[in-house]
Amino acid sequence: MATRQRYIAFIAVLACLSACTLKKQETPSLTGPSELGTSVRLSVSPDVLSLDGASQSIVTIQTSDQNGQPLRNVSLRAEILLNGTLVDFGTLSARNIVTDANGRATVVYTAPASATNVDNFTTVQIVVTPAGSDFANATARSVSIRLVPVGIVVPPDGLKPQFSMSNGSPTDHEPVLFTACADPLNPCAPSNNPIATFSWDFGDGDHATGSTATHAFDGAGTFVVTLTITDAWGRSASGQRTMTVGAGANPTAVFTTSPSSPVPNTDIFFNAVQSRPAPGRTIVSYHWDFGDGKSADGVQVSHRYTNPGSYTVTLVVTDDAGRTASSTQQLSVSLGAPTADFTFSIAGASVSFTGTSVPATGRTIVSSAWSFGDPASGSNTSSATNPSHTFSGPAPIM
Repeated sequence: MATRQRYIAFIAVLACLSACTLKKQETPSLTGPSELGTSVRLSVSPDVLSLDGASQSIVTIQTSDQNGQPLRNVSLRAEILLNGTLVDFGTLSARNIVTDANGRATVVYTAPASATNVDNFTTVQIVVTPAGSDFANATARSVSIRLVPVGIVVPPDGLKPQFSMSNGSPTDHEPVLFTACADPLNPCAPSNNPIATFSWDFGDGDHATGSTATHAFDGAGTFVVTLTITDAWGRSASGQRTMTVGAGANPTAVFTTSPSSPVPNTDIFFNAVQSRPAPGRTIVSYHWDFGDGKSADGVQVSHRYTNPGSYTVTLVVTDDAGRTASSTQQLSVSLGAPTADFTFSIAGASVSFTGTSVPATGRTIVSSAWSFGDPASGSNTSSATNPSHTFSGPAPIM
């Protein structure tokens, strides 16, 4: 029992010291005795087997003494080592072997069958140790065999989704560029398992596909952005990042009108050039509602009202981020007033007056009222359109 325990401990140490896959390992010249000076060399063919329960490799063992001469009738012990542990992963045609007259022996390893087609880069070691008078102190030799799945080899997924954002603290309506697998030092998948699809969930109900995506959030808040990567075998993994979206500034809507006292059926001019966007933004549209069922678009527009009245005029400006602002003014459209004017001519003591008054646009003068400034005459007023008047005395010098 003690000998067996020492053997297992020795094999474990051997496994820890083993590194790459070996097809053949030559034994260096011995500087001291090894099971009475026995040298053991191993080779294997083939060194790659399918995990089909039938594929085989032949392990050839050559023994010689310290002078390089073949050693016959040398007892050997063969074992299977997997991940540093003695296991029956596959089978050996024999465990206890004896060399022939040429100092040679062979053992056949048969690979096990695998229930999966995922390649986990499995390697077994066939360990051979001389078995003589001091097995516990004998020097073991090993050879490695690579085991691969049958048919299509599916690599381990190794999916580790990660992504970057062009701005981690944007404002609403501000475009953000999302880039999957942006860190070359931290790839999303191993080189032998390329990613087939990239799917984005921005946490606000919107989605996108592709290794890059641009998205703008419609409102402020906290959003969890999820990237899901899928390989060619349909295996997926997801990664998330939380981002805070701040509230952006709105534009400012301002407008003026002219003339200041408009009348019906004349052009009224509306000017929004004093409107201003938020910093970094641009106003892209100006929409007018004139309050009479009519509307227009543009920075500067004109409009005519058919009827007098008070109208609510509204300007709505929209910037390139989709943010809006509005401004409202009450506009009074009146009929306007006529312009009173006249001329006169003097014939002796009588003066003839001619009314030259002008009515408001679209209107007609229907009455006139004159006052001659001569109350002593007894007929100081007149309602005629073109009256005459005889003054009672000389007029004062103005």
